[in-house]
Amino acid sequence: DAAWTLQAGRRLFNHRRAVVCRDAQDAQAALADPARREGGLHDRQNAALAFMFTGQGSQYVDMGLGLYEGEPVFRAEVDRCCELLRGPLSLDLRDVLYPRGGDPAAAAEQLKQTRLTQPALFVIEYALARLWMSWGLAPMAMIGHSVGEYVAAHLAGVFSLADALALVAERGRLMQEVAPGAMLAVPLAEAALRAYLGPGLDLAGVNAPSSSVVAGPVEAIGRLEQDLAGRGITARPLHTSHAFHSAMMDPILPAFVERVRQTERHPPTVRFVSNVTGTWITDAEAMDPEYWARHLRGTVRFSDGLRTLLAHESEPVLLEVGPGNTLASLARQHAAGERAGTAVASLRHPREAQPDRAFLLRALGKLWLAGVNIDWAAMHAGERRRRVEVPSYPFERQRYWVEPNRERELVDSLVQGFSPRRRELQDWFYQPSWRRFMDPDLLFPPSFPKEGAWLLFLDETGLGSVLAEQLTAAGQRVATVQPGPAFKVAGKDQFEIDPRGRGDYVALLKALRDGGRKPGFIVHLWGLTPESADPWPQRFDESQALGFYSLLFLAQALSREDVKQPVQLAVVTNHMQDVMGGELTCPEKATVLGPCRVIPEELTSVACHSFDIELSAPGSPEAALVSSRIVAELVAGRLEPMVAYRGSHRWVQSAEPTPLPPANGGGLLRDRGVYLVTGGLGGIGLVFSRHLAETRNARLVLTGRSSVPPREEWEGWLAARGEKDATSQRILQIRSLESAGGEVLYCVADVARLEDMQGVVAQARARFGSIQGLIHSAGVAGGGIIQLKDPDVAARVMAPKVQGTIVLDEVLKEEPLDFRVLCSSTAALIGGFGQVDYCAANAFLDAYAHSARGAAGPPTFSVNWDTWREVGMAVNTPVSGSLQMARDFNLKVGISPAEGVDALSRILAAGLPQLAVFTMDMRPLIWQAQTRRTAVKPDAAGAASAVEDQAAAVGEGLANDLERTVAVSWERILGRKSIGVNDNFFELGGDSLTALQVIGLLKARLQREIPIVMFYEAPTVGLLARALGEKPEDKPVALDEVEQRAGTRLELMQRRRRGREVEPALDPSR
Repeated sequence: DAAWTLQAGRRLFNHRRAVVCRDAQDAQAALADPARREGGLHDRQNAALAFMFTGQGSQYVDMGLGLYEGEPVFRAEVDRCCELLRGPLSLDLRDVLYPRGGDPAAAAEQLKQTRLTQPALFVIEYALARLWMSWGLAPMAMIGHSVGEYVAAHLAGVFSLADALALVAERGRLMQEVAPGAMLAVPLAEAALRAYLGPGLDLAGVNAPSSSVVAGPVEAIGRLEQDLAGRGITARPLHTSHAFHSAMMDPILPAFVERVRQTERHPPTVRFVSNVTGTWITDAEAMDPEYWARHLRGTVRFSDGLRTLLAHESEPVLLEVGPGNTLASLARQHAAGERAGTAVASLRHPREAQPDRAFLLRALGKLWLAGVNIDWAAMHAGERRRRVEVPSYPFERQRYWVEPNRERELVDSLVQGFSPRRRELQDWFYQPSWRRFMDPDLLFPPSFPKEGAWLLFLDETGLGSVLAEQLTAAGQRVATVQPGPAFKVAGKDQFEIDPRGRGDYVALLKALRDGGRKPGFIVHLWGLTPESADPWPQRFDESQALGFYSLLFLAQALSREDVKQPVQLAVVTNHMQDVMGGELTCPEKATVLGPCRVIPEELTSVACHSFDIELSAPGSPEAALVSSRIVAELVAGRLEPMVAYRGSHRWVQSAEPTPLPPANGGGLLRDRGVYLVTGGLGGIGLVFSRHLAETRNARLVLTGRSSVPPREEWEGWLAARGEKDATSQRILQIRSLESAGGEVLYCVADVARLEDMQGVVAQARARFGSIQGLIHSAGVAGGGIIQLKDPDVAARVMAPKVQGTIVLDEVLKEEPLDFRVLCSSTAALIGGFGQVDYCAANAFLDAYAHSARGAAGPPTFSVNWDTWREVGMAVNTPVSGSLQMARDFNLKVGISPAEGVDALSRILAAGLPQLAVFTMDMRPLIWQAQTRRTAVKPDAAGAASAVEDQAAAVGEGLANDLERTVAVSWERILGRKSIGVNDNFFELGGDSLTALQVIGLLKARLQREIPIVMFYEAPTVGLLARALGEKPEDKPVALDEVEQRAGTRLELMQRRRRGREVEPALDPSR
């Protein structure tokens, strides 16, 4: 009644506030809670409204269930549609949408079927639109994304409801029948992306100024993803079964045109924007059956459509009518100068916990705040409301803020205060080495924490059992876990897990937490293995399950535990490091170094140490000594993250400067030599190929995953496509190499596939004879934090360097090679945020080179390259002013092609198995990385300066340090000012990618783990601060200090890697 009185009995003012509540008590609580109230200054009256209808991919089981149960109009329209669809679908769609008493998982699988997805989205969006319209919200214009345009067409009168439903059902059925395909979201503008589209690929959609979608066959999409990754562009595969809006739809077009032709059509009575043209649809287009075929097959020009809509003189408020907030987020990316409230979502995202009706009413409040007129009487239809006495408007002097602009500073002062000093080329080289060092503290019995909790991953050699006995005797609480078929409580403090089962690690930590045994020390011993006569490639898969993936899943489980207290993690291996020179090593184990180096950068409460040891008999004095030393290292919190024990001696890894003079003569290179270069047309591979062609008239066997047409078609291809086309670029590169004096055999091959590379070697022998040298430069850039890292994605990143090297070892074992060069990266030595898989892959290359030194075979060199310049997209891509500084830094300190060639010549002459190439002093960087990796306690100095940082947060309602900390972090990443306590991250233009950037900043400041799902569960500043649950005495580390720490070269390199999602750059290992 109070709401009705205010809605129907008060004149509208410019200063407005809206809350959603259940009763008087809840209203009182809502008005006192800044997170639950919307408000501000709004001077628009009778604002125009535009509907945006969501496309495929946003659907989920139970979408709109709260409205179906509580809103009669919505329920009636859903029921009406589902009855009309019984015939076309041969089922009741409500059983899939709302599986009451059924199987939600089975319903979710059904809803993934295109033949059901498209009708389901139409039904929900149509019913939602009718509900909005029943409340007096009639659209002046509409736009839909793909299938969403059919809802707009029906509401505009082009199709009747029954015909529209039948068309959408037939459309979904036909699309599901075509051959499977794939789609890839790419963060590039249309013009830039078209240069990469090879045969079989189509531009499926242009959604935003720098967001496009490509569709095509699965293999072609996979090659495109690899090609883009090789240029530093992180693309995202979409979860689709078919290649919509591509040539793969061509077979169904005649049947669909005929179906539309049989349907009655009328001119639209309400304007809507066409996906095909990106402009207002004409009467002729709306009634043309061929238009709807082009709509199914052609590019979804949603970005152009939004631009058309936003350019309308009425400046409409945009309302997304459908599940989630995808279109509202895209609209905010376009409306750089618009208000934050001009794009509103109707239905919650599946991860948002709000009730559907509360979410809808909150959207209604936002529309009212933006000046949209509401028919309040219609909204309360069927209710008996009366007016009550409420206070009149007192015209208090309330504070409000000007809506901030949307210009984003993507790189804040990246190079401020940093003066790079480039060294002479001869001083760029560093040799990873070992020095003997015994810390005196480790010679005395450790001071154990009282009732310390330990978790031991027991090995099959028995060392873990020795360690457990020592710890138990010292009064520590010890839990053990062994590999098994599934999670199992095997006894008191004894567990089994499936090493490959990600959920088992979560269950393990939950069981420990529930039993009050949350571990402060974790010793992972699954890298200890007994001697084996099997060649190491045969042990590879099991080694990865017990090593890299086990640590990845453990880290993901730790991130879910919201670790606040420091955790010391020890990863114990044998035969991984070649400390003494000439040791027999197992290179497959070296991938654990990826998690060892990256886990502490992403999980700031976890310190990680790698211990490589010599095995001794269980119960022997040597075994007792090494186990006691590992315990002492963890309890003392030593800084060295890479430690090896050989006998009684302790060794720590370091990097020794190794000046290399210019190479004299040709060294290992032959005139007209036959050289295999993987990734030979991109980045570093192309630089070295050109050098071999120019100086040695080499015969080059180049591999890549992107195809090139037959030579007789090159002239026609270049004439038709132009020189900027991606395939044209490859043709021109091959011609350039041949003009420089080389002969080129280009082979389309995946270096990680044995069959592909066997074919390459066979072609090379047939054309040139034996292969005499290898440069392995193929690779895929990593990206993505551990919390969200999918093991399949990690496997794709690791495949070219890891499986590729194994394959090359096999196919070239009979070739008289003079050398093998493996292009590794500095990531293997200093890690990098979001680079756990990429770091692991390069660590494997380094270990392989060392293992090959003691075996019969050609000299093998692993080169840890620093960033290169003058090649790749970093030089030619237009960037914003802030990114210009980052690029200028790269160009100033990076390796030029000529310098890289010179460096490689010196490395081949030196004959060392591994050398790192850094243009600046490397040793401080490694020391800084070690300190970051092993220091997990909050910094008091940083906490003391937090107040200066928080002073920058002036948004409305920020009541405490943590809210100000969250607000400032959002401001830095989103490029906004004056963010308030009740501002919503996604409504401010945030998305999952920007959430990851905020997480990285907040973790460094708050010294705790933050799961990304928290952003969906607590999307406002106030809710997120509350979820983080800071205690009154806690103080965050100042943002300024975080950025000062980022001023080191180490953090600059990490930022440069992360920044490639925005500014494509050359991967150092290519």
